Amino acid sequence: MFSTKLLTSDNQLSFDCTMALTGGSDADFFARYIHQGGKITAVSNARVKEHVSPHRVTLIWRLRRQMQSSANRVYTSRKLYPSKKVYISVLQEVLKRLIHGSIRTLTSPLWLIAGYYPFKKSLYHGLRHYAKAIGLTCALFNLKKHIELYRTTDGY
Repeated sequence: MFSTKLLTSDNQLSFDCTMALTGGSDADFFARYIHQGGKITAVSNARVKEHVSPHRVTLIWRLRRQMQSSANRVYTSRKLYPSKKVYISVLQEVLKRLIHGSIRTLTSPLWLIAGYYPFKKSLYHGLRHYAKAIGLTCALFNLKKHIELYRTTDGY
C-alpha cells in the first residue's frame, strides 16, 4: 500500500511510458516515489495470483529479463542521482557480478554430486550474474538498445 498524496501534488509523478515494452516501469515509478519522500507499507494479508506463460520460464527469456531489469535500474538511477555516483556504483556492481558469476559457473559441476537439480540451479545463478553484468554495462555505456520483452502479449 502507498499514499496517493504524491500523485496529486505538483510533481506529477507518473509511469515512464518509454519503459512500456521493456518492463520495469513499476519499479521505476516506486523508486521515484520513495526518492520524493513516499512511503510503502507491507500488507500481511494481501493475496496475489498471476499466471506465468510457459515461455517466460525458459532460460533465454529469464536471462534476457535479467539483462533488461539491470539496464532499467541504471536508467532509473540516472534520473535520481548524479552521474558520477551512478557510474561508480554500477562499475562496482558489474565487477561483483562477474566475480560471483564466475564462482557459481565454475563450481556448478561440483553440485552434480548432490544431483542434477542443484547443478542446474547453481549454473543458472552463475549465468544470471553474467546477464545482469551485461545489462548494467550496456546501459552504463549506451551500448545496446532496450530489450522489448513485452512487444507481444502472451497469456489469456
